[in-house]
Amino acid sequence: MSQLQLSLLGTPVVKHGEHTLTFSTRKALALLVYLAVEGGTHPRKTLSEAFWPELDAEHGRAALRATLLELRKLLERSHGPGERAHLLIERETLGFDQGSPLLLDLRLVESASKQVGRGIEPVAGQAGRELLAQLEQATRLARGPFLAGFTLRDSQFFDDWTRQYREYWHLRVHQLFDTLSMLYERAGDGERASDTVTRWLSFDPLNEEGYRRLMRLRFSQGDRAGALRAYANGRAVLAEQLQVEPEPETVALAKRIRHTAPVRSPQLQPPHASPGQPPVNLLDGPLLGRTAEFGTLIECYQRVHAGQPQIVLLQGETGIGKTRLASEFVRWAQAQGADVLVGRALQTGRQLPYQSLIDVPPMISSAMSGLSNSHACYPSFATAIPICPFLQRMRHSDTIAYLMS
Repeated sequence: MSQLQLSLLGTPVVKHGEHTLTFSTRKALALLVYLAVEGGTHPRKTLSEAFWPELDAEHGRAALRATLLELRKLLERSHGPGERAHLLIERETLGFDQGSPLLLDLRLVESASKQVGRGIEPVAGQAGRELLAQLEQATRLARGPFLAGFTLRDSQFFDDWTRQYREYWHLRVHQLFDTLSMLYERAGDGERASDTVTRWLSFDPLNEEGYRRLMRLRFSQGDRAGALRAYANGRAVLAEQLQVEPEPETVALAKRIRHTAPVRSPQLQPPHASPGQPPVNLLDGPLLGRTAEFGTLIECYQRVHAGQPQIVLLQGETGIGKTRLASEFVRWAQAQGADVLVGRALQTGRQLPYQSLIDVPPMISSAMSGLSNSHACYPSFATAIPICPFLQRMRHSDTIAYLMS
């Protein structure tokens, strides 16, 4: 049996075998789409009343029969010899033969969405490559909203059904773009992450989170101009379509980017890091194979951003790249807009309490010296440097305390 292919995320396209089908009436396409998406069988009476509400029962059933005749002839033109039709047509019911070859873009998106819902592990190995390929395929099927631009003016039932599904599939596709771009970012593949977010914004031009992510990605690659272009594009789209300004979070990120030097200068890099590899500039030195550790640090950052304080200890033999990994993560965190405090505790014969705070910039150090009530956290340290209120402030900000040893 020839395969029927329905591409419904965007302007609807129907192919049967090698042929793109052209429908003489919108009702014929709408009926085929409804039967294929809903599955099961449906009473003819219900369908005629839903699709031809302006007609009485007799004329409604006659219109349904004429539409079915059109569909059958259209599908039969590309049938092979002896093949059955995809439609299940009975005296009182209609349905779609779910056993027939059907390639429905919604099914592929739903499968990928369920995979994401089960939880995403760090991308590595064959399983990681298969997941990325599945998400890539699903997101590239999303050419636009469900049945974009398609409506039946004389069927409120169908338009309500379309509106409900349009919102459902919008959320599913949004989830896939979000996950795919995040996985590429964790793997250090900034170019693919940026490309994914760009396609995400093409699918949903009003998505401010997408603009913010693209701004951060461009800035983390040393492209401040590209980051600000992303902001300008998003602001223009919001002004044109919604007559609103960007959210305060977006404006604040743009301001930070304008007044912060990029973490590294834009330069020619290999076009793509392979999935599962650390950021490209990590490959400049001996640090390799740290994708899992880098991804763990990003996950910890995201928990901090969600209000969950985190402490991370990098432990290992001398010379294996702990400092390099931590430094690269700090650069990444700065690109996300985090405030970073850097201090070092050196191994000496002297005891130096709070040595790691000595390197804190004077402005921050001055602010810390003005804090008090440290005994509220640690009564036994009533005479110590008043650090605890400062740490409490850090719990409610994007600040990262980074201690290297």
